Amino acid sequence: MTGRVARALARRTRARLDRDRMRVHADEVGASGLFDEAWYRGQPAAADVGAANPIIHYLRDGDARGLSPHPLFDVAGYRRRLPELAATRMATLVHYLREGEASGQRPNPLFDPTWYAARHPKLEPGQGRLLAHYAREGTARGELPSPVFEPSWYAARVPGGLPPGTDPLRHYLTVGARAGIDPHPLFDGAWYLTRHPCVARAGLDPVEHWVEIGAAAGLSPHPLFDSAWYRSRYPEADGDPLRHWIEIGARLGLSPHPLFDAAWYRARHPDVARRGLDPLRHFLEVGVARALPTHPLFDPVWYGSRHPEQRDPAAGLVHCAERRGEAGAEPSPLFPTFARYFLCDPEFPWMAGLDNPLAAFLEGGEPRFGAPPRMAFATGSDPQASVVIPAWGQPFHTVACLRSLAAARGETTFEAILVDDASPDVDYSTLLGGVPGLRVLRNERNLGFVGSCNRGAAESRGRRLVFLNSDTVVLDGWLDALLASFDDFPGAGVVGSKLLYPSGRTGEAGAIVWRDGSCWNYGRRHTPDSPEVEYARDVDYVSGAALAVDRVLFDSLEGFDEAFAPGFYEDVDLAWRVRAAGHRVLFQPASEVIHFEGVSSGLDPGSGMKIAQVRNRTVFFDRWGETLRGHRESAPENLDIEKDRYCSGEALVIDTATPTPGRDSRSLRLLHLLRILRELGLRPTFLPANGDAPEPWRTTLRRKGIRVLTPPWISSPEAFLAESRECFDVCIVCRPSLGERLLPKVRARWPHARVLFDLADLRPPSAQATFRERSSTGRSFGNAAMEAARNAHATVTTVNPDDGTTNAEESGEPVLLPWIYDTRRSPAPREGRHGILFVPGLQPAPAVDALLWFTDEILPRVARTLGALRIHVPAWPPLRPLLARDPRLAPLSDEELEDNRLFDRFVLCVAPFRLGAGIAGRLQPAMAAGLPCVTTPRAAGRMAPTVREQLTMATSAEGLAREVLRVYEDVGAWERASREGIAAVESLFGFEAARERMRALLADAGGLRKKDSVA
Repeated sequence: MTGRVARALARRTRARLDRDRMRVHADEVGASGLFDEAWYRGQPAAADVGAANPIIHYLRDGDARGLSPHPLFDVAGYRRRLPELAATRMATLVHYLREGEASGQRPNPLFDPTWYAARHPKLEPGQGRLLAHYAREGTARGELPSPVFEPSWYAARVPGGLPPGTDPLRHYLTVGARAGIDPHPLFDGAWYLTRHPCVARAGLDPVEHWVEIGAAAGLSPHPLFDSAWYRSRYPEADGDPLRHWIEIGARLGLSPHPLFDAAWYRARHPDVARRGLDPLRHFLEVGVARALPTHPLFDPVWYGSRHPEQRDPAAGLVHCAERRGEAGAEPSPLFPTFARYFLCDPEFPWMAGLDNPLAAFLEGGEPRFGAPPRMAFATGSDPQASVVIPAWGQPFHTVACLRSLAAARGETTFEAILVDDASPDVDYSTLLGGVPGLRVLRNERNLGFVGSCNRGAAESRGRRLVFLNSDTVVLDGWLDALLASFDDFPGAGVVGSKLLYPSGRTGEAGAIVWRDGSCWNYGRRHTPDSPEVEYARDVDYVSGAALAVDRVLFDSLEGFDEAFAPGFYEDVDLAWRVRAAGHRVLFQPASEVIHFEGVSSGLDPGSGMKIAQVRNRTVFFDRWGETLRGHRESAPENLDIEKDRYCSGEALVIDTATPTPGRDSRSLRLLHLLRILRELGLRPTFLPANGDAPEPWRTTLRRKGIRVLTPPWISSPEAFLAESRECFDVCIVCRPSLGERLLPKVRARWPHARVLFDLADLRPPSAQATFRERSSTGRSFGNAAMEAARNAHATVTTVNPDDGTTNAEESGEPVLLPWIYDTRRSPAPREGRHGILFVPGLQPAPAVDALLWFTDEILPRVARTLGALRIHVPAWPPLRPLLARDPRLAPLSDEELEDNRLFDRFVLCVAPFRLGAGIAGRLQPAMAAGLPCVTTPRAAGRMAPTVREQLTMATSAEGLAREVLRVYEDVGAWERASREGIAAVESLFGFEAARERMRALLADAGGLRKKDSVA
């Protein structure tokens, strides 16, 4: 046989073998279900397929060109990961079917066969079974193809959202990856490329690089997931730490980053644990926007104020971690104290010793106070409060307490007085003598807590006295909330803060005294947002660790009783004497103070100062034993009963949403109704039917003594009504939609309760009128809600739609319960006020027109006389574009609108409405606070004549400008308008009158249920 013939025969043999191999490969590919003909033909490089078999085309030419046989199979990436394939004649998909899947090779960066197989133990890896199963069934079920792809997260970040029926992974592989959309909350592609510029220079996909190389090399996928640190701390995570975190670590509360303590975060935000959420994901989706702290040693707000270039708490965390140990990178002003405490805190055994993730910041242990710590306190001759801090030794904690006091944000002016109780190891006069504004008093001999507090009080100047332990750390707003209680609660004499353990758990939420004189801190170890600890209430006593008392009252009682020196039970005895003098003792949850319990006196009642606790209990019982007969014995089942001993009954109020009193009078009226129920001796519970109680309105309710029920504490109003074991004496259901839905269930659950159906500003149909009568607001309701009210024997209440003088008490007619405004407090004088408040209405178009008219035509006329003038406008969505275009307009946040002293800031308010219905509900609160109003007849059209007469009105821009100038400049005219406005609102809508109406309404039902006697 010649050579030529042999070569020809060999070629024919190879061709036959190639055809046979091609048929075998084609059969494998076709049987796998991983060849998508439409997808394959749709690729630009596959335009020459024509009538040819597309599988054969792929095997012959397409694979070499990098064409993908399926949207979930990345040929180019697969060949890049397995360069040895180039030396074979095997197509990429065939290799995956024969060897790749069984050996754990990925068909694309985000499908992990090993991970997917572990979740489908009945599927044997190999022959593309896993990928085909995911493409066929897993996508439809929403299953995850790998631990680093979360379809819901990804879909939420696709501009415009995913089209219905779109496979998120397919969309990511074909669109999202090129657009730079991250596939998982813990993979930040842009950050990854910044940290590893070699990846960017090579033009590599960051996800693919991390999956194939970065994870094994210990590279971090996200600024808040430190892979190297996580592996060093949790050796079992060696290999793929992120996968370990996702599968195990998040559930166990392991920390993904030195500055993210997952267990602490879950303790501080218990809804995360109850709902089984990943704490880090919760922080990224919710916590960043709310600046929630992620670690007991990291204060995001404080750090952000020092580093404003860090735009959000997540960026601040990373910045702090990367600069660890450098000057200016301290994570919190209180870091040394917190760090030392957490190194030995028994609640945190995993943070013991050198395992503390922030130990590097300690720089060898306790700081040496060689120079006065950097802090300063304001000075003034007339402070609103005097904060008295008795201290004996413990400079570490005392300085931390003072630092927090100086750094805490708030509006209250105060003086800080440190009483050094003859400390043996430190002279605070020397150590802190250079701190501006701090007064340091040193006792010549040790006087104990009682003597030191009394001395500090005697030398103070504030209207209120605030006693604060030196082993505490105060949080933002603590003093404002504490002192506001004296205005919110008539007769308040002593008010105490909510004490927190450094772990975030509640330490004390008011205290109980049992019949034998022993005490119990209610709320101990509770979650801090539990409804049972989150409302202000009367209590037996509050801890002297953080309490405020009226100065005049304290002086009249001659201070803390020296019979309890050096300490213990002096705060209990003070509460008893305050109550005996006719005043109230209150717990205020909105004032939060961290208490390092036991630092000063220890925790052992048999040693040290704690010995006095046992002796003083006997002194207290001998003095107050007769009063204690009305108390129950110490028992766990009595805790929830005794903590509300000062309530005469229970009230439940259900409305569609949490009231926003700074926005509308309907909400303000509801808030005042809740306060009236509280002042009548009931414990009010509010349930928003939409399940949401956002800030700052949630804090407004709890600060004023209203318990709020929302998920996760309850799942729905219907579920609460069906499952609650509480016994309510008064139930109020608001709005027709809820009346129809809930009134029958309320009556069935509490057949003996007084039930009210409140329509607020809707005009109810009379007994003879049709049930389709339209209300004064243009809304209508059918007869179902009124029928439900009749069947539930509910009393219908409403505001007066006419002039506020009618009191319809006829059978079958609604009972008048009008608008309510609190005119009991004195407004601030004209002096010290600045600017004008713009009052919008409920309807966007009239409000926008009014603001444009004011800024374009009225304000220029006013400015000719008054010059530059700031107009303060609520930052509501319809008005924001106007606020951005005019520098004279200053936005008011929701927090500012909820401030009960808001109206005291301005000289007058304007409501220049040319369109829409009246806005009485917006003007009347301003008048009730003594703020003169300049408006138009249209805005005042539906106000009661008595109130409307006290408004300053004009119809033209020139006339309104003239009236604004007159009231602004004429002090006499301003004072007269302020005084007469208050009187007019008080005559029709005063708080006291509304309280008496409600008292009569409840008394008509047989009075309030009294709690069972325990004597």
